[in-house]
Amino acid sequence: MENTFLREFKSKTQYDLINMLYPKEYDELNIEYLGYIEKFYERRNILPILNYIMFKRIEVFNESNEKNKIELDFLIANRLKDLFCRYGEYEKALFVYNREIDSYIERRIKEGDIKALDIPIIANELISRVNVYGNIDDQIYNVLKIIPIDKLYYTRYSKINLEENKTYYYSCDEAQFFKSLIPFLKETIKNEDYEIFEKYALFLMSELFVHFQIFYNFGDEGIWERVKDTYLCFNELGKIIYSSSSSLFTIKSFELYSYSIEMYLNKSKIIKNTNIIKMYTIKEFEKVFLNYLKEIKYKLFKTYMQEIIYVFQAFEETVYDLTESYGIFVEGMSKKIKDRSIPKYKKTFIKEYLMEPKYIPTLFEKKQYELIASIYFEEKNHIRLEEHYWEIAKSLIKCQHVDEALKVYKKVLGIGVKDYRIYKEIGSIYQYYYNDINKAREFYSEIYEGSCGLHQKKMLKLFPILED
Repeated sequence: MENTFLREFKSKTQYDLINMLYPKEYDELNIEYLGYIEKFYERRNILPILNYIMFKRIEVFNESNEKNKIELDFLIANRLKDLFCRYGEYEKALFVYNREIDSYIERRIKEGDIKALDIPIIANELISRVNVYGNIDDQIYNVLKIIPIDKLYYTRYSKINLEENKTYYYSCDEAQFFKSLIPFLKETIKNEDYEIFEKYALFLMSELFVHFQIFYNFGDEGIWERVKDTYLCFNELGKIIYSSSSSLFTIKSFELYSYSIEMYLNKSKIIKNTNIIKMYTIKEFEKVFLNYLKEIKYKLFKTYMQEIIYVFQAFEETVYDLTESYGIFVEGMSKKIKDRSIPKYKKTFIKEYLMEPKYIPTLFEKKQYELIASIYFEEKNHIRLEEHYWEIAKSLIKCQHVDEALKVYKKVLGIGVKDYRIYKEIGSIYQYYYNDINKAREFYSEIYEGSCGLHQKKMLKLFPILED
């Protein structure tokens, strides 16, 4: 049977080929969009298109009169490699752009400059070579060594803007990318490139954890297979870490991620009858968390500060999602700030970790007024006062920052917050802290005038200065 998706196009130009590689936009077809997308990416529909374009690309390129024909061919080739890898057609992925990709990667190695759009290209080349040859060649090894870690985290998806303000993208299958990094990590150990190993190990464990969370929280009925793949890749990473000369920081970070994943697995009951899954209480989690702090020395904190923050954020999400005792954890951590046995740099880190507006209600409940005041002064240009003004102003007063508390109350009145308690608190500040009876009466009057009958009599008993 003829492929209906293939039949819709006449491949005379490079743009024709590009349009064959991407599903049409919703307003171009009068059919249910999701159903169309599903059919477009069905193996029986997409592979004939990819095979056709693979052999047609060079012919169309040679006949093209487009000024940006090289850029267009670059997009076609990398979209082809991306899709071939996703469907397990690794030899075909290698065939596409095979000569160009060698010189392309060599230029990047020579220049030592990896750009955002390079990442999915390198990733797909890694995936296809590992699956065809079963190992890491020198070229791929050398280019992976020079990729900045921040680009690994954020740029595995690239896009190109073409005609009519249309944006086209190419990327890589992240699960395959992560799996293909395992043999690369083994090579770094063999070559004693321990610094490169640490960088990629930290990246991989954090990304695998994020994928695990996504699959767990948003997966469909096929979740187990994807969770299982991620879990197996994570365990393979652990074997390499424990069998190598990894730093204590890397080992402890892996232990924390492992702990968090086990909490998910136990909660979801996806895996049964296995002796590696344990039920942890919040106190046990706190113990593991503090042990992590205990083991990590100053030099490691200084070197891996951003990675440590990422680790902590991951566990904070896990504890928040999987326990009903999150406040206990926050309270326990906030108390450590005053613990004289903990070095100053670690207490500073804990404080920085807790310095987020979202923690304010829990911290207020636990009477951590000083920490709330610190959060306010650090983040006051970003905090949504209408959400947290009560806890912030009360905490500021507790910490003797009365002037600042008054500013908070007046600011929320200025943005339209209606709460009679604000007038009461402002009146109290003027009466008891500034001894300004006239100002106090002015704000108390707002409450009195908004009341009637018995309520007004109660107001006079509460605020006798109104009778003067």
